[in-house]
Amino acid sequence: MARQVIYEDEEIIVVFYEGDSEFTMFTFGDMVSLAAGTRFYADVLAVKYSINTVGFMAKRANWFPKTSMTRAIAATQPFIVSRAERVSYGGSMGGYAAIKYSASLSIKTVIAFCPQWSIDPEECSNFSSGYEACFSPEMSGMGIKDCDINGEIFLFFDPAYSTDRSHFNRILSLQSKVHPVKVYASDHHVTSMLAGSETFAEILKACRSRDIERLRRVVSETRRSNPLRTRVILRRALERHPRLIAKITESISKEMMADLSLPLSAIRRLCEAGHSSLASRILQAEGEKVGKSRRLSIGLYISKYRAREIVALHGRVESSHGTTLFYDALTNKLQHRELSSIDLSAGLHLLTIVETLPGTQLRVLFQGDLLSLQVRESGEIEIVDGGSVDDEGSVSIEVIGDGRFHLKSRSKYLCADPSGVAAFDRTHPEGWEKFRTSRMQDQIPGTRVQ
Repeated sequence: MARQVIYEDEEIIVVFYEGDSEFTMFTFGDMVSLAAGTRFYADVLAVKYSINTVGFMAKRANWFPKTSMTRAIAATQPFIVSRAERVSYGGSMGGYAAIKYSASLSIKTVIAFCPQWSIDPEECSNFSSGYEACFSPEMSGMGIKDCDINGEIFLFFDPAYSTDRSHFNRILSLQSKVHPVKVYASDHHVTSMLAGSETFAEILKACRSRDIERLRRVVSETRRSNPLRTRVILRRALERHPRLIAKITESISKEMMADLSLPLSAIRRLCEAGHSSLASRILQAEGEKVGKSRRLSIGLYISKYRAREIVALHGRVESSHGTTLFYDALTNKLQHRELSSIDLSAGLHLLTIVETLPGTQLRVLFQGDLLSLQVRESGEIEIVDGGSVDDEGSVSIEVIGDGRFHLKSRSKYLCADPSGVAAFDRTHPEGWEKFRTSRMQDQIPGTRVQ
C-alpha cells in the first residue's frame, strides 16, 4: 500500500499507511528518527506485517507539542474510523507521546520504551530529566497528567538506569494500569536491546492479549542474547569494580571496547585504581566513534594518571640541582625546574629511564605512552613515535656510579644550568651534567582532576 501524508506543519508530519490488520497502530518517532519524507517510526515493521498505521514524526526534538498534535489528531479521524482497537508505540521522546496522547487517540494498549514523564526543569525539580538541553519555554507544563492517559500502559525500562527509573515512578504515580517491563542492563537503549521484527511481533501480541508472563519471557530471552547487554554490564562493572574487572580485560575484544563509551566518572575510577593503561586502551579503541573534544579531554586526564604510575615505577630524571627534567612540546626543548611547578596540562612532559631489550634508554611520557627522543642538529628535541631513532641523534646513558649518569647525544653532554635550560652543549661533563632517577612518591602537578 502507498504511504500518504495526511498532516504537516512546522513541528510535525503525519503519515498514514493502510494495512489489513484488525487494529490501528499509532507510532511516534524519537530524537534519532526525525521526519524524513514519508518515513515513519517502525515503518519497516508496519509494512512487513501489514499493520494499519498512523505515524507521527517530529521535525526536531520538540516532544510533540500539544497545539500541533491537536490539529494532527483531528486530521487522522477519517483514516481510522473503521478499526476500533488502537495501539500506540514509541521510544524515549516517542514513548512520552505514546502515553501523553493516548486519551486523545482513544488508545487501548500503550507500548512505551524508556519514555520521559516531562523534560520541564520545574516539573523535574527533584531529578534530572536527562534532556534539559532540549527544553524550550513553550514546553512548560508538558508533564503527562492522569487525564492524558487511556488504556493499559506497558512501560519498558531499565530499573538500574536512574533517569528512566525516575520517569517511570512519576508515570506510575498517575495511573494504576501501568505494567512495568524491566529490561535489565539496557540503560536508555531499550529500543536497541529489543530490536528485530520477530521480537516486535511477539511484544505486540503479548501486550494486546495482556499476557504478562509471555511478554517478560520474550524480553528476557531477547536481551540475554543481545551483545549490548554484555557491553552495559561490562561498563557498569568498570565503573563500580575497576580493580576486579581489570583482571579480565584481556578477553575483551577491541570492538566491544569501542562501544563502551565510558563516562568520565568511570575513567576516573579506573585511573584512581591504577589502571590508566586500560582506560587508555578503551579510549584508543573508541577511535573516531567519539568526538575530538572527548578524545582530547579524556586523553589528557588519562595521561596525567599514567604519568604518576610510570614515574612511580621507573622514576623521574633529576638534575644535580634537585630539579626535574622535562620536555616542552611548545619549544621542542628540554628544561628542568622544581617538580611542584611542572604543569602536565600545559604541554610539559616528564622524562624517565627505562630498561629495554637494547638496554637502558631515556624516554618521554607523551599522552600516556613512553616514546623515544632524538636530538636534531639544531639542538631541538624530536619525539619518535613508532619509527627508528637516528643513531647520531639518539641519546645514550653513561653510568658514572653512585646512582648517577650522564646523558649524551651528538658527542655532547646534556647540561642543566641553573637558569632552567637543559641542552646538549657540553664537551666535557662536570657537576651540572650529572643526573639520577628519583622514585619519590611526589604529587605530580596537574594530575588531580576535581
